[in-house]
Parts: sequence; C-alpha cells; structure tokens
Amino acid sequence: MHKKKDYNYIYYFIQLVLVGLLIMFICTYFADVQSTEVFRESKENILNCIYCLLFSLLPFVLKRWNIHSTKTLQVYFLLAIIVHFILGGTLHFYRDVWIFSWIVHLTNSFLIATIIYGILLRHCKNQSKLFMFLLSVAFTALVGVLWEICEYAIDGLSGGNMQRFNNSITGEPFIGRRALQDTMVDLMMDVLGGVLAGFYFAFTNIKGVPLYKFLELKYVKADTNISYQEDSVPNSALQKAIEEEKARKLEEKARKQKNKIDRKQHKKLYRQEKLKTKKEQNLVKKQIKINNKKQKAVNKNNERGINEK
Repeated sequence: MHKKKDYNYIYYFIQLVLVGLLIMFICTYFADVQSTEVFRESKENILNCIYCLLFSLLPFVLKRWNIHSTKTLQVYFLLAIIVHFILGGTLHFYRDVWIFSWIVHLTNSFLIATIIYGILLRHCKNQSKLFMFLLSVAFTALVGVLWEICEYAIDGLSGGNMQRFNNSITGEPFIGRRALQDTMVDLMMDVLGGVLAGFYFAFTNIKGVPLYKFLELKYVKADTNISYQEDSVPNSALQKAIEEEKARKLEEKARKQKNKIDRKQHKKLYRQEKLKTKKEQNLVKKQIKINNKKQKAVNKNNERGINEK
C-alpha cells in the first residue's frame, strides 16, 4: 500500500516564521539595533528562536522511531513552544503578566494529560476509572518535573532566568522560599491541570469524537503499511466501540419511542373501552327504566280492572 505524504502546511508555515524571526534578531544583533527592549536583548532572542526550532524537530525525530502524532498535536506542540519562548521570554509576558505563567502551565498540563489519557485508553482500557485518573495525573506531573529540569539546564547553559530565581527587572537573585516560588507554582499548576483533565475524561460522558483523538500520540510498527496522517481517523477498536454505543443509543431511542406509542395506544383503547362500557351501562339503565315504567303501567291497568269488577 502506498503511503500518503504528510504535508502539514500550518506547521511548516510556523517554522518559516521562526526562521524569519531568527534572521531578524541576528541582523539586529550585528547591526547593534537597540531601539526597543526586545532588540536590546537580541542575543537572548536568538537563543529563544533556536530553542523553538530545535523543539519543532521533535515530531520528526519521534517519527524516525515510529512514534507518530496527529497534525493537530504537532501544531499545538509548536505553538506551546512559541508561547513559552517567544511570548514569555522575548516579549516578557512572564514578567509583565503575572497570571500568564499560571495559564500556560494549566493549559499545557491539561492537554498533556489528554494525550496521556488517550494512550492509556488504548493500552489499559479494561482498567478502572480511578486507575486511569491516577495514572494520567501521575504522568502529567512527571512531564512537569522533566520540563522544570529542562528549564534548569537551559538556565545553566545560557545564563537565562526561565525559573525566575532572579528579579527580572533588577537582576538581583531571590533568597530562600521566594527563589523557589516560580518552580513550585508551575508544578502545582501542572498537577492541577492533570487532575482537571483526569476528572473530565474519567468521570464524564464524552459525546462525539473525544478531544484525545485530535491530540493522539501513537506507536506504529515499522513493517505496518498504515498511513497515520488524519486527525479524524480513529483507532479501529475505539471506532467499533463508538459505533456500538451509537447503535445502542439508537436502539434505546427506538425502544422508548415504541413504548411511548404503545402507552398512547393503550390509553386510547382504555378510553374507548371505558366510553363503550359507560354507553352500555347507560343503555341498560334506560332499558331498565323503560321496563319499570311498562311494568308500572301494566300493574296500574290490572288494579283498575279489578276495581271496576
């Protein structure tokens, strides 16, 4: 079977924008342009663009190991990296917007938990909901810890301040508990996002195509002639389960409709039978009255005849 080529134009367009930003910051660095704060930190911005481009190659590296991802997941991953390095680092959203870090970590951890839940659903679908919930939260927390380790390593290599252990304005290092605040709050947001996603997927009924089908990470054997390109192509077992659930719901709906019609028909027949019985009773009562009148008339005539004699 011939495999379709995977052209993710949105992903490539974002990569092209990153390359353009990298060239711009390199030019401003050598031209010594310092018109704004962004251009005064061209060296750090160059590093941020390089980090984004290196991380953008991760889906292609994973594909070499037969780990495939949906186009939606690839675009989301690259946008998350850009939000962190470009918006947070280059444009200083982490420094100027105090809630920005909370939103980023909460959103990312929710979607990471979504990806993990999809993987667990494929391989551990016979497990209890509580097990799936705890495992998805645990894996999400692990990813958050690994990311903080990555930030620590990048700060050590580039002299950055991704973990916010220094004052972003004065450059003075924080002391004691304040130096750990950013890292610990990030980890708490990661765990909270995992908990929210776990509750959403494990303890609620999801209608339609679940979110984790669009953010799927899947291992495909090298000798398998399967093209894993479309976001909306579900796993065969899951698709079968979805179809069975739809068929069950349709059957249940048809059964309820039939019961409703039967109840209406029964009520109609009951009313007709009741009306018929009432009419028959009225006719019997009328007939009895007529017979009583006739009997009274006969008795009266008999009495009148006896008196005349």
